[in-house]
Amino acid sequence: MDTVSKYHFQRRGFGMIELLIVLAIIAILLALLLPAVQKVREAAARTQCVNNVKQVALGIHNFESTFKRMPPLYGGSNGTTVVNSLKFSNVWGSTLVFLLPYIEQDNLYKRMAVSPPLNYDPNFAGTLNNAVPTYACPADPSMTDGIVNGGILGGSSYAINAQVFAPLADESITGGAMFPAGKVKNFTDRGTSLSRLGDGTSNIILFTHTYALCGYSQGSAWGYGSGIGKVPAPVDTYQPWSRASYLKQTYMTAKNAAPFQNQPNPYTTKCVATDPATPHAYAMVVGLGDGSVRTVNRSISADTWNKACLPNDGNVLGPDW
Repeated sequence: MDTVSKYHFQRRGFGMIELLIVLAIIAILLALLLPAVQKVREAAARTQCVNNVKQVALGIHNFESTFKRMPPLYGGSNGTTVVNSLKFSNVWGSTLVFLLPYIEQDNLYKRMAVSPPLNYDPNFAGTLNNAVPTYACPADPSMTDGIVNGGILGGSSYAINAQVFAPLADESITGGAMFPAGKVKNFTDRGTSLSRLGDGTSNIILFTHTYALCGYSQGSAWGYGSGIGKVPAPVDTYQPWSRASYLKQTYMTAKNAAPFQNQPNPYTTKCVATDPATPHAYAMVVGLGDGSVRTVNRSISADTWNKACLPNDGNVLGPDW
């Protein structure tokens, strides 16, 4: 074979210009693909979150079917100085603790038993440090594998609406405040059925989205407990509930704030504990009194939001509901 033929059949590699062109094309394709991947991940996380909210809502209804009443915001009572809930005097935990047997976490609930006398304490035997998948939104950046970032607490991406599960000193739209801690009997237990709430179950928000970690020492832990024989105090951290409307009425007009935050960043910024906030981009996922799940647009007015959070204010929700 002559020299020309040998040269003709030699392999020719990429030149620098061709290589740069290929790399540029790959970079453009990745740039185009990344938003699509992010949208798919967000859609999957939101689907799982909606399923979690549905399970919690059904858990509340199953509890009510068993006891003919809603669970309390917080249980426990010594019958004298500490009367969180006379009906459930031996469960020193939040609504989310009461729901465990109804979301396939009965074994975890039983592990809390302390006796004698029999009490259920979420701080007993490390149960507070367990992750509960139903309470963890996969899009919540403030916890990993159901545990609050940088800690050992089992986090919750969902905050119970305290204004539904506890009686209020003033049920009107201008009120919304709970009774002071320990000042009245059953101050954390409304003790009624959902059907007896005046505004209709389809118009009442039972619980909202929140972040498991909000600020460096605040947030939402499903097993929060003030301790056996103690009442929950307003300054306590990691309470898994939100005074969703009451907190907002005091400063929303002055600061022109939205009823809730979408994707606050960074989530570690100092904030009000269990402030309604969602990791989803466009809407807040909430559980309603009729057991349904609703996505609330961030453009909802503060007035409509407040009315939906109060169960007995008697006001019709706005057209943006």
